[in-house]
Amino acid sequence: MKILATVFIVVFSCLHSFADQKWSQGVVVLTSGEVKVGLLQYHPRWDAVSFKGEEKEGAVETFPANKLSQFSFFDDHIEVWRKFYTYIANKRGFNQPVFYEVVIKGDYGLLRKEKSIEPVYDDIASSASSIKDQMLREQVAGFDFFFCHNNNIVPLSSFKKYMKEQGLFEDLNNFADTHRLSWRDSYDIVMMINYLNCSSGNTGCKESLELTRLASSN
Repeated sequence: MKILATVFIVVFSCLHSFADQKWSQGVVVLTSGEVKVGLLQYHPRWDAVSFKGEEKEGAVETFPANKLSQFSFFDDHIEVWRKFYTYIANKRGFNQPVFYEVVIKGDYGLLRKEKSIEPVYDDIASSASSIKDQMLREQVAGFDFFFCHNNNIVPLSSFKKYMKEQGLFEDLNNFADTHRLSWRDSYDIVMMINYLNCSSGNTGCKESLELTRLASSN
């Protein structure tokens, strides 16, 4: 009990160390189905969300991943609503509820999570780059991307292996060869995922594949 209490205190203290972070307009959906609208902060390191309801000004609730089925908030930096769902993922040998941000929602999905260690950018190159290039560094380089299919979540590095196991490799490989796509390039794999959705006629098919904007349509 003492160990559990210590862990709770440490996590609680860490979450509240984010008190100076900006609050964003958002929505949380509890596992019970209850929907709450208010202000929230997302803490990716802890897979938790801090929430302030509109009806209780100043009162803060903290929800771990096992308490929410989904949540969303408006990111005014890129001016899109970002949507997150709770998935069961294997972490260190244990199945745990984890938040993933949905980038492409469809039979063949694309998810992402913020990297635990923020990438180091070249300040000089950053100052000379276009706003779009800077946005790509922030919204692409700062995340790990995952492929989602039939509730299976695999890193993009395992995408080719998964396609072979599912018997979907041959047709997709012909598409990749025709368009000179690499199985090692993350953006090329995103194009393959989009092809899978478009060829199956589901809602995950995208006309534009600008990764900084994809999540806004989910």
